[in-house]
Amino acid sequence: NSTASASLSMYSLTFTSKHEVDDLGMIYQELQSIMLRFIYPLSPVALAPNSRTGTQSRIVCCHCLGEDDLLTADLNKSDTVEESKLKNERIGNLMACVWESSDIVEGEAQSVSQLGLFDLDRWYHSQMPRQLKLSPESPERGSSFFCFYNLSETQS
Repeated sequence: NSTASASLSMYSLTFTSKHEVDDLGMIYQELQSIMLRFIYPLSPVALAPNSRTGTQSRIVCCHCLGEDDLLTADLNKSDTVEESKLKNERIGNLMACVWESSDIVEGEAQSVSQLGLFDLDRWYHSQMPRQLKLSPESPERGSSFFCFYNLSETQS
């Protein structure tokens, strides 16, 4: 019986130069270094990733949320598209990840689905910690930059 546990990792890439190209955006050239900045194991208990042994996890999907993903969510009928973009300017720095973990509970295998939302701006503001520090305001949800939701609980 093999166990494999997935994890989320974030790396910083350093390049020698960058320049903007019309219709493409920024182009980075001459990669200089790659450095691991953050790693988080994905488990059935999102806030205690190393608390269980013998669990398996797999990433279902990861998606960077851009303004097109959530633009209409905050669009009032009186707002123009430009006004709505201003309201949602930070959305491009959110990453959503869904993972599924299996765990043995009372001798039976149970599957748990989790949603994690990672806010890159808040992570930078927290001085890019390598590990998760629980938020004093709501420790049951995670930190100021990475929060979790048990999707299995919301399905019932």
